[in-house]
Amino acid sequence: MDSVTRSVAAASCLSTTVRASEARVSCPAVRAIDCVTSLQRWAKRDSFGQTMARNVDAWEAADDRTIRIRLKHPFPRLLDGLAKPVTPPYVMPARIAATPASIAVAVTLKGSRTRSSASTTWAGA
Repeated sequence: MDSVTRSVAAASCLSTTVRASEARVSCPAVRAIDCVTSLQRWAKRDSFGQTMARNVDAWEAADDRTIRIRLKHPFPRLLDGLAKPVTPPYVMPARIAATPASIAVAVTLKGSRTRSSASTTWAGA
């Protein structure tokens, strides 16, 4: 167990900074409130997220780039839950993440496309 994991396992609060990003036409800059709102939505839909949410006292956006997760008591698996490979918490704009968790998000972001919509110029398509 490395020092970061040990300190998070014993912590009652985790703060992290959102990496600075440039706003583009197809994708606005990611803000901490986008991350917090997305985490809250994910925690209602995902089984591990629900377990994590029972241990979270507050999900906070301290400013535009700082996320703070205050815990009721130390929760050693916090980073495991946030980094899980199967159903990870995807970050979306806060206005979209504010959609009730029981409703599927059906918004297509400009410039995005699913893998199944292959270009006709690709070989074999």
